[in-house]
Amino acid sequence: MAFLERVEHYINKSPMWTPAEGALLVNGVMPPPKGCADIPGDAAQLEDPVRPATQSQLLGARSLLDRYHRDVDNGAASQAERITSDEFLEWCKDGDFFPTWTLKLPEFLRHLYFPGDAHNQYPQSVEDELAMLRMVMAAKEMQRALVSHTRAVEPSAVEATPQRALASIDSDTMAPSVSSLLDETTGLKTRERQIRTILARIHELKWIPMAIKDGGKSALRLWCKKNHPDLFGDGDDPFNDAWKVARSRNLVSMANQARFAAGRK
Repeated sequence: MAFLERVEHYINKSPMWTPAEGALLVNGVMPPPKGCADIPGDAAQLEDPVRPATQSQLLGARSLLDRYHRDVDNGAASQAERITSDEFLEWCKDGDFFPTWTLKLPEFLRHLYFPGDAHNQYPQSVEDELAMLRMVMAAKEMQRALVSHTRAVEPSAVEATPQRALASIDSDTMAPSVSSLLDETTGLKTRERQIRTILARIHELKWIPMAIKDGGKSALRLWCKKNHPDLFGDGDDPFNDAWKVARSRNLVSMANQARFAAGRK
């Protein structure tokens, strides 16, 4: 989530780049705070500022900047000291460059093009993905608060078997909490709201989304139909269809998925 927000910052809130800054950014490297006209010998990664940029990232940035200067000389790129982020990204998109020179370019282009466009390989918009990630974080915070509250009420029981103590709480008492997490989904498509409801419930139960145990999917379906009939009330298809889409996005999976896949071969 922080990475997506950093990319968004550089595109929308700091949209004037030197060519060197652009070359660094599309290689996943944070440019120096005061700007730069050349590629520094060391820098931090855009994805994780605590980690230093790799030599491959810096080499890719240098190679890309050299090509930009060559295009300036032949009139194919702007000679301005600073250009807009859109102009630099369009130049990268239209250029015939090695992928190792533009390691993070797809992440930047998804801020310019809607999902489904030829230049955006991601199934969700940045806004939708950020909203979902914020919701997941809120669900985790709610789970921590729930564990703390349960420990305060029944410390010995929770310390011995925290999962059993949580499971003993009636699911109906959790429904308003999940609903409150979904208040920000107003205006989203029904399918996206369904997926977010499923994910919120999974995190509320403290399950691993990519390793749902046997019986877990059925339990989720029953809970969703009971607590959110507006989204899942028309038979099993609404839940099953939403599950398939979430599965295709690698958001959920059964723990035995690999075994089932092998059995179908």
